[in-house]
Amino acid sequence: SILGDLIANLLRDDGTVRVLMGPGVDPHGYEASAADAAAIRDAELVVANGLLLEDGLIATLEAAEADGVRVLSIAEKLDPIPFGADSHDDHDDDHDDDHEGDKHEDDDGDDHDDDHDEHGDEDPHFWWDPMRTMTAVELIAAELTDLRPEIDWAARAAAYNAQILEVHEGLLTLFATIPAERRSIITNHDALGYLAVAYDFEVIGTVIPGASTMAATNPQAFARLIDLVVAEGVDVIFAENTDSTVLAEQLASEAVGRGDVRLQVVRLYTDALGGPGSGAETYLGMLRTTATLITEALASA
Repeated sequence: SILGDLIANLLRDDGTVRVLMGPGVDPHGYEASAADAAAIRDAELVVANGLLLEDGLIATLEAAEADGVRVLSIAEKLDPIPFGADSHDDHDDDHDDDHEGDKHEDDDGDDHDDDHDEHGDEDPHFWWDPMRTMTAVELIAAELTDLRPEIDWAARAAAYNAQILEVHEGLLTLFATIPAERRSIITNHDALGYLAVAYDFEVIGTVIPGASTMAATNPQAFARLIDLVVAEGVDVIFAENTDSTVLAEQLASEAVGRGDVRLQVVRLYTDALGGPGSGAETYLGMLRTTATLITEALASA
């Protein structure tokens, strides 16, 4: 849905956008239907995120591309960051040393299958860095120029990117109201790495270990995360509009039961746009709305 909005802002009335993963749809768990596969094969241009975000669509995209369909995968062209790029050096060192075996010890100290190996070591959630999104818009515009050279796609990209830059500058101002000691966050899954790097946060833990909402947590990792919440004095967990908050709510409940902890679960728009009335119906709206939710949760001690 996020990519669909970027493209719609370029196409305007000069083309049709079909979004396979609409508002609120988790791209990590999406499975292509026969109708989706047919639509992909009929398209003049297919724009995918890439870096294994749309795990259930990979085979369909590869088959279509082999048959001559024009497919643009965006994320790998945007200088992607590795998972954990927002963490302190000791976290990064632990992560870097873990690739010799099939299992590794995560930041919470628990052995589990390496989900980052399964889903790639590079973070696909680039849209949380508006500067990278501006590059993505330019890449899409270049593809459209090849298809329809009579339209000034570069001018349209520049006009839309000016709006993205304005929102980015607003986010810098908004996030500046959050004290430095309140910038360590826990999220439902590892979706906000680019936001953390771009706006000076640190993701210190995730409820679902790894890159995908499809990963499975386990009791040992969950218990260690509760210990981390209590030890760090975390009072908010950020969940997502695309996934259940059950685990996050359970974590909050168990952490509160361990001591004098006040913990709330705040649902953000992360991997998909929001529905009508959400304030996150567009990419720009999603940036503003999610940034406001984060700031409201963290700005006051």
